[in-house]
Amino acid sequence: MTTFYKRKAIQLFCFIICLSLAACSAPSNLPKDNQPNVALNNPSNDISTQTKKTESSPSPSAKSTQTQPQIVIDKELQKWSSPQSQFTVSEGTSKLNLTIKNKSKDTITFTLTQIHSNEVYALQEVPPNNTMSISVTRPLPIGEYNMLWRAQGKAVTAHVKGKLYYQ
Repeated sequence: MTTFYKRKAIQLFCFIICLSLAACSAPSNLPKDNQPNVALNNPSNDISTQTKKTESSPSPSAKSTQTQPQIVIDKELQKWSSPQSQFTVSEGTSKLNLTIKNKSKDTITFTLTQIHSNEVYALQEVPPNNTMSISVTRPLPIGEYNMLWRAQGKAVTAHVKGKLYYQ
């Protein structure tokens, strides 16, 4: 195998490991069918879940009944090499606004991915000791999403606030 293909194989292996770790970090031990549908912020600054089951899912183009923004994260990230959080868009489509305050000496890379399709909706770098607002203006359809922060293999130190606006 050439060096190029070896590198690609290693990248693919690392990607598979990351996906496996993301799947293992589910917020509860319930079977996937019983997982709550809506992720909200609780007073202890941890991502928690609120169950909200519907008989049938609305179509992605349906107008949302949500009138207030949903807080999906308000969390201090410290001493983790690749922290991540999940949230769910439960109806219609929505847009995400995040404020990331990078408190470290390294650039933080933020990635927003839809879990089911692995489609990347945002990829943004936040310079060291800088605060940046990120608006994901591309409509997010119904589904589960993963937010991942990386700092070139070093610990991520940041404060992240995010709100989901249903359309």
